[in-house]
Amino acid sequence: MIKGLSDHQANERTFLAWIRTAVALMAFGFLIEKFTIFVAYIRVSLHSKATGTSVGSADMIGASMVIVGVVVIVLSTFRFVWIRRKIDSDTQESLGRPYIELLLGLVLGIVGVLLVVYVGGQVD
Repeated sequence: MIKGLSDHQANERTFLAWIRTAVALMAFGFLIEKFTIFVAYIRVSLHSKATGTSVGSADMIGASMVIVGVVVIVLSTFRFVWIRRKIDSDTQESLGRPYIELLLGLVLGIVGVLLVVYVGGQVD
């Protein structure tokens, strides 16, 4: 039997949840970029002038979500390995402060606010 098997399984489930979140962020960022291109083509085909937020800002929001997804994958991989080593260690240690999680939450919040501003600009 593997020492700390349930702890390792919980660590792996957490890692996979982070990966699913990152993939969802990247897919949503890709969707924002492609949908904006679609809307721009529709506007051109209807011979109407572009209104609202420019395509460049949507591209920036979409690209930032893809980048945040990649960062989440990298950081969650490091966290998974770090926690795995802590589980295998015989010493009793503290996990420390959750700086990475707080930073990711802040970045996701900022991207969310930018997305709300973008969608609000499209309604006008």
